[in-house]
Amino acid sequence: GGFEEGQSLDWQCYDAMGRLVQSGLWRVDSRLLQTVDLSVLPAGTYALVCYDEQGQKLSGWVQKY
Repeated sequence: GGFEEGQSLDWQCYDAMGRLVQSGLWRVDSRLLQTVDLSVLPAGTYALVCYDEQGQKLSGWVQKY
């Protein structure tokens, strides 16, 4: 399992009320490191959800101060 190099990942960022606030597409590289620019969003808690090409889901919470 897991995400493999070269795969595309769709990602969505939701606020605490469940509203979609940002989304995009990542291409997985060997470092498995990606960034999301939350500078335009107010401080708060956000859910980050990623889906690979097979529909596998990875999600987590992000706190912006």
